This record gives sequence, C-alpha cells and structure tokens, in this order.
Amino acid sequence: MEHWIAAALLLSLAFIAFSGCAQLGAPPQCLNASSGTLANCIYVNSVLEQSPYWCYSLSDMPRREKCLRDSTSSAMQKELERMPLGERSAIFAIGDAAVPAIKQALLPPQPSQPPPTVPTPVPPAANTQEGMPAGISGEDAQAFGKAVQENDMAPCVSISDKATRASCITQVALRVKKPSVCEVLAAQEDVDICNLYAKAGEQAK
Repeated sequence: MEHWIAAALLLSLAFIAFSGCAQLGAPPQCLNASSGTLANCIYVNSVLEQSPYWCYSLSDMPRREKCLRDSTSSAMQKELERMPLGERSAIFAIGDAAVPAIKQALLPPQPSQPPPTVPTPVPPAANTQEGMPAGISGEDAQAFGKAVQENDMAPCVSISDKATRASCITQVALRVKKPSVCEVLAAQEDVDICNLYAKAGEQAK
C-alpha cells in the first residue's frame, strides 16, 4: 500500500513540474514564428491572453520585463486589441525603444502647424509722408513725421494708433539699421517689429 501511495505522489509531482514547464514555454500561436518575429509574437499573445508565464521565454531582459508588466495590465490588453494587426507585428521591429509606440500609435494625429509668416520689409520712405497710413492726422501724424525725419524712435512711442505706430517703428528701424534703436520701446510686440526690420536693414547694408 505504501508503494502505491509513493508512486501516486511521484506521478503528481511530475505532472505539476511538466505543467509549469509547459506554461513557461512560448505561446502555441508562436511555434512557427521565425527568429525575427518570435519575440514580438510572444509579447503580443502574452498581453492579449494576460498570460505572464509566456514572457519567461523571452531571453532579452528589458523585453521580458515589459512583457511581464503589460501581460498583467488590462489597460494594455485593451490598447493592444484596438491596435491594427500591422502595428502589432512591429512592436519590437526596431528594438526595445519601439515598445512605447503602442501608446503613441493610438494617439490622434496632431494638426500640422503652419509656418510663421514673416512680414516683407518695407523700403525706407523717401519723405516724411511716405509709409504713413492713410487718414492719419493730428498728433499721430506729427509724431510720425518727426520720427522719420530725425531717425528717432522716441516719437513713435507716443503714437496712439496701432497701425501708424507699427509703420513708424518700421520706417525708423529700416533707416537706422541698428537693433539698439529698439531699446526705447516698451511693448513687446513693438520691440519684435523693430528688431525684425532693424536686422533686415542691417543685413541689406
């Protein structure tokens, strides 16, 4: 009787050991996978089936760790299920750095940003009236005329009309051709316009 009990115990231990080894092998879906696609096949099936045991058949440690982590994550399982088959088969295509492509591939495409438009430099005015916006009179017109005539940026600051002030800054900057002339300006948009045209004039020397 004792012999029968010992034999049964040995058979049970052998079955448990065999079952454990079978679980640690590659997924059955990957038996015919080539050496180049085997790691990817193991990872995908481990995550989809939420079976971390298959991950131990990956010899590369970073990939194994990633596989073990994702094969116990239902969120990664759902992401992988939504991924097109073509992208699933390329997770490990360019090495370990390709694994984050799972989340990146699921992001909506970002709209392309149009290139910034750079205004075309306006040639210097031949006299105090050229370059002045139409319909400007009074103190703004006097400040504009003084700034252009004396190549002085200070009068431009006192101009209240935005378009006239920008035109005044442009004319003086193109005439002086030195970014230092912009130092008297306080508003950042005025400084940006001034620097743009002062540098353009400096390069055209």
